[in-house]
Amino acid sequence: MRRTAVLPYAFIGASNTDIVVLPFDDGALSMVVFSQRTPSNPFLLTPETLSTLSRSLSDALVTVHLPKFELSSSLDLTTRMNEVFSQCNETSRVEFSHVHQSACIAVSEGEEPRLSVDHSFRHSDKSVTVTFDRPFSIVVCERDSGLVLYLGKVASLNATVT
Repeated sequence: MRRTAVLPYAFIGASNTDIVVLPFDDGALSMVVFSQRTPSNPFLLTPETLSTLSRSLSDALVTVHLPKFELSSSLDLTTRMNEVFSQCNETSRVEFSHVHQSACIAVSEGEEPRLSVDHSFRHSDKSVTVTFDRPFSIVVCERDSGLVLYLGKVASLNATVT
């Protein structure tokens, strides 16, 4: 996938990391893609790290190159949901017989159309090209609340990750 647009972007020098936020069509969700240029100083992805990274973002004219990939996960949440709900209401027990969550995200190859650039931004010299041709991580989150809905890592660019 190739996309050129004004997007939230940051380069974090301390960890040598590129971060780009790609909004989904409806604007309610976004995919944050990040990768270290060199893995010399790996960082642990925590809620605090995500918060710090998001504060570093600013709009830039970004050309993003992402390889084709697919990530999927499947979780049995029955035990955990029963634990959570038993703590919420001790007088009447809620019990789930089966809770299962599946998620999948896929990025296909091809070029997306060039988006129009805001006139006020055209005079800025901040533009960057980011090619994710090395392992990278993604976080899909809800825009308004920041709730993380999916977290994944593409470790090999030649394989489908499950």
